[in-house]
Amino acid sequence: MADLTQVIIDFIVFTVYDPKVLMVSDNSNWLHIENEPAIIEITFPGSTKALVFNFQKGAVNSFNSNNLQLTCLTGNCDDETFIDLPDGIYTITVKGSPDTFQATKYHLKTDRFQIKMDQILVQIGMDYDPKIADQRKRFADVEFLKKIAEAHIRREDVGRAKTFFDQAQSELDRLTDCFDTNDC
Repeated sequence: MADLTQVIIDFIVFTVYDPKVLMVSDNSNWLHIENEPAIIEITFPGSTKALVFNFQKGAVNSFNSNNLQLTCLTGNCDDETFIDLPDGIYTITVKGSPDTFQATKYHLKTDRFQIKMDQILVQIGMDYDPKIADQRKRFADVEFLKKIAEAHIRREDVGRAKTFFDQAQSELDRLTDCFDTNDC
């Protein structure tokens, strides 16, 4: 059981199946730093530079390409459309003030990947067709690789998660090409 007399920084990163957003919900026990500022640092997949933003305590913090500074760089965002955020491993750190109170988590964002998987699943269909048994197996293998990557990220083994997700993406690209060219 959590110690309710200590500051505990905790948050949840939601999987929302929308490649345009990253949603982080505060689940912290702020106690005596409740009225102090908090920040969130978000590091994109493949990057070493964290972007820093104010963190809203007790709320769901929603990030998109505009507020993550990928689009809308001129300041007038009225006509901006959001772009997809990259799939991969995000490093997310929430810090209270003083920043001795902090927590870091890793999130494997797979929304674009899942959209491709859904397209293939629809093409495979629900009726059994022995002619595409090999594609079903390949699809299952890709799904299994993704699940292994997710298991590693839950264990905070970022290197192994990246290895398995990269492999899943490569296999998915090959499977997508197979269906796109009708050359399976």
